[in-house]
Amino acid sequence: MAAKWFPPSEKSTVGALYTSGNQLAAGLTSFIAASLCSSPLGWPSIFYIFGGLGLIWALAWQIFATNFPSENKWTSAEELMYIEKNLAAKHHSQIFKDNKVPWKQLLISRPSLAIYTSQFSYNFSAAIMQAFLPTYFKEVLYIPIHMNGLFTMVPFISQLISKNIFGLFRMLRSRFFKGLVPSVPLCHYLLWLRYHPVDTPISRYQS
Repeated sequence: MAAKWFPPSEKSTVGALYTSGNQLAAGLTSFIAASLCSSPLGWPSIFYIFGGLGLIWALAWQIFATNFPSENKWTSAEELMYIEKNLAAKHHSQIFKDNKVPWKQLLISRPSLAIYTSQFSYNFSAAIMQAFLPTYFKEVLYIPIHMNGLFTMVPFISQLISKNIFGLFRMLRSRFFKGLVPSVPLCHYLLWLRYHPVDTPISRYQS
């Protein structure tokens, strides 16, 4: 969908933007969920609130999102002209509609296999960290629940900020290490946790 809406020169920035939801969800959800657990509403409110937000998002997507810019009634004439001009295709939408997706080549090609491997590795490690980092903070570093969400949020928000900054930087520069740089702050954070003394809980720093 991004390929139909954004020119190639903006792909790195767009990729950083539309994947920012991963870090926003992991970071803000941890912080908000911890606050809700310690509130009078209790832990069940987490499911009601985030479920309601999901329904609102689904409704907004149905109203505002379309596959092609030419089908979107919210797109101005100037914006549509800019998109079509920079995509460098006279009948861009028709080309996408007529061409069949080469599923076999997508599944077995070397670039696709490299993408599958890297995405699995990243998402697996991110899921493990998101699931067990709060437990680590609670049982090893003795961080109270009202502060747990804040500390859990740090690596994801730092990744969110860095990948958008370097995504914009890559749009301005022809070559840059797009996949490596956003992971640097997260690696620094995990390295710091590895050497933090267990007998000195982080919660003591708050006093």
